[in-house]
Parts: sequence; C-alpha cells; structure tokens
Amino acid sequence: MQGPPLALILAERALSVKTQSLSPEIIASAKIAMSDTIGVTLLGASSDTAEIARQAAAITEQEGAATILGTTLRANQLDEHKQQKVNEGYRRMTISDHCGGWASL
Repeated sequence: MQGPPLALILAERALSVKTQSLSPEIIASAKIAMSDTIGVTLLGASSDTAEIARQAAAITEQEGAATILGTTLRANQLDEHKQQKVNEGYRRMTISDHCGGWASL
C-alpha cells in the first residue's frame, strides 16, 4: 500500500507550523531561503541544462503530469530509449561547453 504523496505531507507540515512559535531569526532565514530558491529557479530556467529539460518534454509528445518550472510545458516520465537520447545530448553539450562552443541536440 502506498502512502500519501510527499507534496501533501510537506504541505500539511507547513500548515501546522505556528509562526508565533518561531524566532525572528528563523523567520528571516526562511525568507532568505525562499527568495534564493525562487531566484535560482528563475535564473536556471534560461540555462542550457533547462533547455535539455524542455527538449526532453517535447520528446514525450504529449501533456504530462509534471510541470517544468519556468515554462508552460508539462512532461511525462521518459522511457529508457528517450532517456538515453536526452543523456547523450547532455554529454555532447557538456563536452562542447568545455571546448568553448555549444552543441545542439
């Protein structure tokens, strides 16, 4: 038997926290962590690695259950053959990055 989804567990825990019981330092740290996460996510959405994720989503050729952050795309889990294709594209891009160029998939 499978338990509840992790997102539900995390949401329930977050909602159960009483902000009155948290110190100002913890609240300040949480604000910084959340701002940092949002900033890194937005910046990363325009990276070469994110482009590979978008291309992987396009490979699925159908709308899926997973949202690709920073886009309106949705993706399904890739089958083994499609995952190999994405991995090969990532390896070529990484090698090209080290050589000063960019290799497309």
